[in-house]
This record gives sequence, C-alpha cells and structure tokens, in this order.
Amino acid sequence: MFSIITPTYNRAHTLDRVFNSLLNQSFKDFTWIVVDDGSSDNTKDLIEEWQTKYSQINIEYYILKKNKGKPYAVNFGIEKATENYTIIADSDDTFYPNTLEYLKNIWQSFTKEMTLEISAIWSLVENENHEIKGDKFPKDPWQVNFKQRVLDIKKPLDGDKWHCWRTEVLKKHPLFYDEKCHVGESHTWNAIN
Repeated sequence: MFSIITPTYNRAHTLDRVFNSLLNQSFKDFTWIVVDDGSSDNTKDLIEEWQTKYSQINIEYYILKKNKGKPYAVNFGIEKATENYTIIADSDDTFYPNTLEYLKNIWQSFTKEMTLEISAIWSLVENENHEIKGDKFPKDPWQVNFKQRVLDIKKPLDGDKWHCWRTEVLKKHPLFYDEKCHVGESHTWNAIN
C-alpha cells in the first residue's frame, strides 16, 4: 500500500530512528526504499544487516554512484515506488506505531472519485517533546486546494508538515532538481497544487 522513500547521505548514525519506527508499525503493507546518495560511511553495511535480520520489512536499497543531493535521490526513489501511496521520510524521522494504519484508514475512507481529486494527505509533525512543530491547520480535516491553502490565507502555515502522496502524482511531478542550485521542496508541492 505504501512506498516509503528515505534519501540518505552519510547518515548511518540516524537511520535507526526511521528503521525502528517502521519495524514497530501496526500496519506492515509497505516497502522501505532507501536511496543512498553516495555515502562513504557504513550505511551499506547497516542496511544489508537489517535486510538479513528483519525479513518482516521489505527493504529495497539503492546506492547512487555520485552524491547529487536530496531531490535527485528522492526522484530516484519515486521511480522505484510501486505502491499506491508514497511517503518521503528523512533519515532521522520517526513514525508513531499506528501512523501507517491511520493513513490507510484515511485513504480508504474516501470514495474513488475523492481519491482521484486528492493528491496528498498532509499531517502535523511533533518534536521529541510531543509539541506540534509550527502552525496547526485551520480545521481538522482540512481539504483545500492551492488557492485556499496559500493564496487566501494571510501568511503561509509555518513549521514542518508530513505528506503521504498518491504515487502517480509524484511520478508526474518529481521534485525540482538542478545540479547547480538548490530548489526547495515547497516549489514542487505548490506546482502540484
């Protein structure tokens, strides 16, 4: 049901955060796609150890020959994604144990027509002290388009937000990437909206 893409570069020391939170998910229908953006640390050894020891998690591991940055690595992962829904999880992120089950239930609560109109489910993010990072949504649930989400409000919503995308949307609209400059992810999200 879910493809979870983790781009990583020399982050073996933080990858256990996302790994352990995925290991403890109550809903297990997912593939964890780890895209190693040319790391020189022990990321490869760590992932291969997890692939051997923890067969209950489907882990796909890809090593890029050259470090090209997060957007390139994410786009590589999107090309490999085969599940209906995709989450991009950074190498130091964590999930609550019921996160995927909760997202599954939301997606399955939509009619087929609604599912085709909705590109992503956005959720709030908490820090380690269980405090919301940034602004809350005006209401819950909050189904909006770009005009309502960006143009009609007086200021953009502040703080991290997590996204669970329809994979086909991400395949049609990969992250903006340019070798010579950084283009923030929000430009891609706004273009999709």
